Amino acid sequence: AQMAIEVTQLIETCRPIRKLQFDSTKALKKCMPNHCEHGGRCSQTWDGFTCTCDGTGYTGATCHTSVYEQSCEAYKHLGRSSDSYWIDPDGSGPLGPFKVICNMTEDKVWTTVVNNLPAPTAVTGSSRERRTVLQLNYSASMEQVTAITNSAEHCEQHVAYACRMSRLLNTPDGTPYTWWVGRGNEKHFYWGGSVPGIQKCACGIDRNCTDSKYYCNCDADQKQWRDDSGLLVYKDHLPVSQVAVGDTNRPGSEAKLTVGPLRCYGDR
Repeated sequence: AQMAIEVTQLIETCRPIRKLQFDSTKALKKCMPNHCEHGGRCSQTWDGFTCTCDGTGYTGATCHTSVYEQSCEAYKHLGRSSDSYWIDPDGSGPLGPFKVICNMTEDKVWTTVVNNLPAPTAVTGSSRERRTVLQLNYSASMEQVTAITNSAEHCEQHVAYACRMSRLLNTPDGTPYTWWVGRGNEKHFYWGGSVPGIQKCACGIDRNCTDSKYYCNCDADQKQWRDDSGLLVYKDHLPVSQVAVGDTNRPGSEAKLTVGPLRCYGDR
Protein backbone atom coordinates (compact mmCIF):
# COMPACT_ATOMS: atom_id res chain seq x y z
CA ALA A 1 0.00 0.00 0.00
CA GLN A 2 2.79 2.38 0.87
CA MET A 3 4.46 1.64 -2.48
CA ALA A 4 1.23 2.37 -4.39
CA ILE A 5 0.93 5.74 -2.65
CA GLU A 6 4.51 6.66 -3.57
CA VAL A 7 3.98 5.70 -7.27
CA THR A 8 0.81 7.83 -7.40
CA GLN A 9 2.64 10.79 -5.90
CA LEU A 10 5.45 10.37 -8.45
CA ILE A 11 2.97 10.37 -11.38
CA GLU A 12 1.29 13.51 -10.06
CA THR A 13 4.69 15.18 -9.72
CA CYS A 14 5.67 14.33 -13.35
CA ARG A 15 2.43 15.51 -14.97
CA PRO A 16 3.19 19.26 -14.88
CA ILE A 17 6.73 18.59 -16.12
CA ARG A 18 5.42 16.61 -19.11
CA LYS A 19 2.80 19.29 -19.81
CA LEU A 20 5.47 21.98 -19.68
CA GLN A 21 7.70 20.02 -22.07
CA PHE A 22 4.76 19.53 -24.47
CA ASP A 23 3.84 23.23 -24.37
CA SER A 24 7.47 24.26 -24.96
CA THR A 25 7.74 21.97 -28.01
CA LYS A 26 4.47 23.31 -29.36
CA ALA A 27 5.64 26.89 -28.81
CA LEU A 28 8.90 26.30 -30.65
CA LYS A 29 6.94 25.34 -33.77
CA LYS A 30 5.01 28.60 -34.07
CA CYS A 31 7.61 29.91 -36.54
CA MET A 32 8.00 26.56 -38.30
CA PRO A 33 6.94 27.05 -41.02
CA ASN A 34 7.48 30.80 -41.15
CA HIS A 35 4.08 32.46 -41.49
CA CYS A 36 5.68 35.82 -42.33
CA GLU A 37 5.56 36.46 -46.08
CA HIS A 38 8.08 38.10 -48.46
CA GLY A 39 11.09 37.41 -46.25
CA GLY A 40 9.57 38.81 -43.06
CA ARG A 41 11.28 37.65 -39.86
CA CYS A 42 9.20 35.53 -37.47
CA SER A 43 9.60 36.00 -33.70
CA GLN A 44 8.25 33.66 -31.06
CA THR A 45 5.81 34.78 -28.38
CA TRP A 46 4.39 32.59 -25.63
CA ASP A 47 0.95 32.42 -27.18
CA GLY A 48 1.74 33.14 -30.84
CA PHE A 49 4.22 34.88 -33.16
CA THR A 50 4.97 38.33 -34.57
CA CYS A 51 6.42 39.37 -37.94
CA THR A 52 9.08 42.01 -38.49
CA CYS A 53 8.63 43.42 -42.01
CA ASP A 54 11.42 46.05 -42.00
CA GLY A 55 13.16 46.32 -45.37
CA THR A 56 10.84 43.89 -47.18
CA GLY A 57 8.60 46.44 -48.90
CA TYR A 58 5.54 44.88 -47.26
CA THR A 59 3.51 45.53 -44.14
CA GLY A 60 0.73 44.00 -42.05
CA ALA A 61 0.56 41.24 -39.45
CA THR A 62 2.20 38.73 -41.83
CA CYS A 63 4.02 41.16 -44.21
CA HIS A 64 1.34 40.53 -46.83
CA THR A 65 0.45 44.03 -48.05
CA SER A 66 2.83 45.91 -50.38
CA VAL A 67 3.76 49.43 -49.31
CA TYR A 68 4.31 50.42 -52.96
CA GLU A 69 1.90 51.14 -55.81
CA GLN A 70 1.49 48.64 -58.63
CA SER A 71 2.36 50.96 -61.52
CA CYS A 72 3.45 54.42 -62.64
CA GLU A 73 -0.19 55.07 -63.54
CA ALA A 74 -1.14 54.54 -59.91
CA TYR A 75 1.48 57.06 -58.75
CA LYS A 76 0.13 59.60 -61.24
CA HIS A 77 -3.39 59.15 -59.81
CA LEU A 78 -1.90 60.00 -56.41
CA GLY A 79 -0.68 63.31 -57.86
CA ARG A 80 2.99 62.38 -58.08
CA SER A 81 5.33 63.89 -60.71
CA SER A 82 7.97 62.27 -62.94
CA ASP A 83 10.63 60.48 -60.91
CA SER A 84 12.06 57.08 -60.01
CA TYR A 85 9.62 54.95 -58.01
CA TRP A 86 9.43 51.51 -56.49
CA ILE A 87 6.53 49.55 -57.97
CA ASP A 88 5.04 46.14 -57.17
CA PRO A 89 3.05 44.99 -60.23
CA ASP A 90 1.57 41.88 -58.60
CA GLY A 91 0.75 43.58 -55.28
CA SER A 92 0.85 40.92 -52.57
CA GLY A 93 2.05 38.27 -55.02
CA PRO A 94 5.45 36.56 -55.03
CA LEU A 95 7.29 39.17 -57.12
CA GLY A 96 9.27 41.64 -55.06
CA PRO A 97 9.16 45.44 -55.58
CA PHE A 98 11.65 47.05 -57.96
CA LYS A 99 12.59 50.53 -59.14
CA VAL A 100 11.53 52.07 -62.46
CA ILE A 101 11.51 55.53 -64.03
CA CYS A 102 8.05 57.08 -64.37
CA ASN A 103 7.60 59.82 -66.98
CA MET A 104 4.34 61.70 -66.50
CA THR A 105 4.99 64.75 -68.68
CA GLU A 106 2.85 63.43 -71.55
CA ASP A 107 -0.75 62.25 -71.68
CA LYS A 108 0.61 58.73 -71.62
CA VAL A 109 2.45 57.61 -68.48
CA TRP A 110 5.67 55.90 -69.55
CA THR A 111 7.39 53.25 -67.43
CA THR A 112 11.10 52.84 -68.23
CA VAL A 113 13.37 49.95 -67.24
CA VAL A 114 17.05 50.56 -68.07
CA ASN A 115 19.74 48.05 -69.05
CA ASN A 116 23.49 47.95 -68.56
CA LEU A 117 24.70 47.99 -72.19
CA PRO A 118 26.79 51.13 -72.87
CA ALA A 119 25.51 53.19 -75.78
CA PRO A 120 27.00 52.64 -78.26
CA THR A 121 28.98 49.41 -77.78
CA ALA A 122 31.71 48.75 -80.36
CA VAL A 123 31.91 45.17 -81.67
CA THR A 124 34.93 43.72 -83.49
CA GLY A 125 36.32 40.27 -84.31
CA SER A 126 33.00 38.48 -84.70
CA SER A 127 32.03 35.97 -87.38
CA ARG A 128 29.24 33.51 -88.10
CA GLU A 129 31.40 30.79 -86.59
CA ARG A 130 32.31 32.84 -83.51
CA ARG A 131 29.67 35.46 -82.89
CA THR A 132 30.13 38.12 -80.24
CA VAL A 133 27.25 37.70 -77.79
CA LEU A 134 26.32 40.78 -75.78
CA GLN A 135 24.31 40.05 -72.63
CA LEU A 136 21.92 42.71 -71.33
CA ASN A 137 20.92 42.93 -67.68
CA TYR A 138 18.09 45.16 -66.52
CA SER A 139 17.26 47.01 -63.31
CA ALA A 140 14.62 44.30 -62.72
CA SER A 141 14.49 40.53 -63.16
CA MET A 142 12.95 38.98 -66.28
CA GLU A 143 9.92 37.92 -64.21
CA GLN A 144 9.44 41.48 -62.99
CA VAL A 145 9.83 42.95 -66.48
CA THR A 146 7.36 40.38 -67.79
CA ALA A 147 4.82 41.60 -65.23
CA ILE A 148 5.18 45.12 -66.68
CA THR A 149 4.86 44.07 -70.32
CA ASN A 150 1.89 41.80 -69.58
CA SER A 151 -0.05 44.61 -67.95
CA ALA A 152 0.92 47.31 -70.47
CA GLU A 153 -1.05 48.38 -73.52
CA HIS A 154 2.13 49.11 -75.50
CA CYS A 155 5.87 48.46 -75.08
CA GLU A 156 8.82 49.41 -77.24
CA GLN A 157 12.59 49.24 -77.34
CA HIS A 158 14.86 51.16 -79.69
CA VAL A 159 17.77 49.30 -81.32
CA ALA A 160 20.44 50.70 -83.61
CA TYR A 161 23.24 49.05 -85.59
CA ALA A 162 25.85 51.41 -87.03
CA CYS A 163 28.02 49.62 -89.57
CA ARG A 164 30.99 49.92 -91.88
CA MET A 165 31.48 46.79 -93.98
CA SER A 166 29.49 44.83 -91.41
CA ARG A 167 26.39 43.05 -92.66
CA LEU A 168 23.43 42.84 -90.29
CA LEU A 169 20.80 40.36 -91.51
CA ASN A 170 22.09 39.45 -95.02
CA THR A 171 18.64 40.04 -96.47
CA PRO A 172 16.43 39.29 -98.27
CA ASP A 173 16.61 35.59 -97.39
CA GLY A 174 20.20 34.67 -96.54
CA THR A 175 21.44 33.26 -93.26
CA PRO A 176 21.39 36.14 -90.75
CA TYR A 177 24.73 37.38 -89.43
CA THR A 178 23.16 38.98 -86.38
CA TRP A 179 20.15 38.11 -84.24
CA TRP A 180 18.71 39.12 -80.92
CA VAL A 181 17.18 37.10 -78.12
CA GLY A 182 14.10 38.28 -76.25
CA ARG A 183 11.68 36.99 -73.67
CA GLY A 184 11.27 33.24 -73.81
CA ASN A 185 14.92 32.82 -74.89
CA GLU A 186 13.97 32.73 -78.59
CA LYS A 187 16.16 34.05 -81.43
CA HIS A 188 14.65 36.79 -83.58
CA PHE A 189 15.81 37.71 -87.09
CA TYR A 190 13.94 40.99 -87.62
CA TRP A 191 15.35 44.37 -86.63
CA GLY A 192 13.94 47.61 -85.24
CA GLY A 193 11.21 49.09 -87.41
CA SER A 194 10.20 45.69 -88.76
CA VAL A 195 7.86 42.97 -87.48
CA PRO A 196 8.18 39.30 -86.47
CA GLY A 197 8.46 36.74 -89.23
CA ILE A 198 10.04 39.14 -91.73
CA GLN A 199 13.83 39.26 -92.01
CA LYS A 200 14.00 43.00 -92.62
CA CYS A 201 15.06 46.34 -91.16
CA ALA A 202 13.04 49.56 -91.11
CA CYS A 203 14.34 50.65 -94.52
CA GLY A 204 13.17 47.33 -95.99
CA ILE A 205 9.66 48.02 -94.74
CA ASP A 206 9.77 51.61 -96.02
CA ARG A 207 11.55 50.57 -99.25
CA ASN A 208 14.24 53.21 -98.94
CA CYS A 209 17.39 51.19 -98.20
CA THR A 210 20.78 52.34 -99.50
CA ASP A 211 20.77 49.46 -102.00
CA SER A 212 17.35 48.35 -103.20
CA LYS A 213 18.54 44.75 -103.50
CA TYR A 214 18.70 44.52 -99.71
CA TYR A 215 16.27 45.07 -96.85
CA CYS A 216 18.82 46.58 -94.44
CA ASN A 217 21.26 49.45 -95.07
CA CYS A 218 24.14 47.53 -93.51
CA ASP A 219 23.58 44.51 -95.77
CA ALA A 220 24.84 46.52 -98.73
CA ASP A 221 28.31 46.00 -97.13
CA GLN A 222 29.61 49.47 -97.98
CA LYS A 223 32.79 51.20 -96.76
CA GLN A 224 30.83 54.25 -95.63
CA TRP A 225 29.17 54.27 -92.22
CA ARG A 226 25.51 53.24 -92.47
CA ASP A 227 22.81 52.73 -89.88
CA ASP A 228 19.84 50.46 -89.32
CA SER A 229 17.65 51.51 -86.42
CA GLY A 230 14.07 51.52 -85.25
CA LEU A 231 11.65 50.39 -82.60
CA LEU A 232 10.87 46.82 -81.60
CA VAL A 233 7.21 46.92 -80.61
CA TYR A 234 6.03 43.30 -80.38
CA LYS A 235 5.84 43.30 -76.59
CA ASP A 236 5.61 39.53 -76.16
CA HIS A 237 9.22 39.37 -77.44
CA LEU A 238 10.52 42.15 -75.19
CA PRO A 239 12.87 42.97 -73.58
CA VAL A 240 16.03 42.27 -75.58
CA SER A 241 18.22 40.05 -73.42
CA GLN A 242 21.06 39.24 -75.86
CA VAL A 243 22.41 40.37 -79.22
CA ALA A 244 24.70 38.04 -81.22
CA VAL A 245 26.80 39.94 -83.78
CA GLY A 246 28.46 37.96 -86.58
CA ASP A 247 30.23 40.08 -89.21
CA THR A 248 33.01 42.31 -87.85
CA ASN A 249 36.13 40.17 -88.42
CA ARG A 250 37.09 41.26 -91.97
CA PRO A 251 39.63 44.04 -92.62
CA GLY A 252 37.81 47.37 -92.32
CA SER A 253 34.72 45.89 -90.66
CA GLU A 254 33.30 47.86 -87.75
CA ALA A 255 29.98 47.97 -85.94
CA LYS A 256 28.45 49.82 -83.01
CA LEU A 257 25.36 48.53 -81.24
CA THR A 258 22.84 50.48 -79.17
CA VAL A 259 19.92 48.94 -77.28
CA GLY A 260 17.76 51.46 -75.47
CA PRO A 261 15.68 50.92 -72.33
CA LEU A 262 12.37 49.09 -72.30
CA ARG A 263 9.53 51.63 -72.34
CA CYS A 264 5.85 50.82 -71.76
CA TYR A 265 2.63 52.77 -71.28
CA GLY A 266 -0.93 51.90 -70.33
CA ASP A 267 -2.05 49.96 -67.27
CA ARG A 268 -4.44 47.23 -68.34
